[in-house]
Amino acid sequence: MAEGKLVATPKAGYIGRMPLHPQLMEARNIIFADVWSALDRDAKLVGKFAAINFHDKHAVLSVAAP
Repeated sequence: MAEGKLVATPKAGYIGRMPLHPQLMEARNIIFADVWSALDRDAKLVGKFAAINFHDKHAVLSVAAP
């Protein structure tokens, strides 16, 4: 944890059923740079969530008050 936030460091991955070599995962930021920039707006929105509560057949997303 860093500054009270969960930090994950992927060591391996998959594209569909195809496994990716760990060295390829080290270069993932270069390979997927366009994808990360396209998802930046969504990542900022998710970062504002205060809570996510799961119920039968729906989820409630709560945003922290500004």
